[in-house]
Amino acid sequence: MNNRLKLALARALVARHNRAKLEPTIYAAGKIWYAPIFRKLRESFKINSRWIDYSDDHRFVKTRKDILWQQCLEDSTSADMMIIWSGDYDDEQRGVLVETGQALAAGKFVYLINSGASFEAKSGSDAAYAHHPRFVKIEAREPHVGFGLAVKHWQNRARA
Repeated sequence: MNNRLKLALARALVARHNRAKLEPTIYAAGKIWYAPIFRKLRESFKINSRWIDYSDDHRFVKTRKDILWQQCLEDSTSADMMIIWSGDYDDEQRGVLVETGQALAAGKFVYLINSGASFEAKSGSDAAYAHHPRFVKIEAREPHVGFGLAVKHWQNRARA
């Protein structure tokens, strides 16, 4: 193989890698009842959240939450970014807060689409984590729109 061909192949591989990285792997987080929304979003986004595929009677959900949480840890820290869908202001997002810490600790950007009581200061908590430089708030009425805005922000950061 001559040097020009090798160089062309190397450039093609780099370009393919760069395109793939601009289509980030996303850890989708939110309440369990948003799982059908996240599964539908897989048609447009690379979502790696395994938890969204488990039914209420799946053994991990019923009796092996240790395995479920280990998978959430693996998925949230291996994704390129995390997106939280807060569909209702009053949703308590306890598990999401744990996953947020995991993702931030792994150096990931975390995007909160819409706000919620769990993400705002109140008596007993100043929600300091919401001021982390990699914690980004986005307003969107529809999950697909919010995910698109989050990905666009992430891509712009990746290019910088």
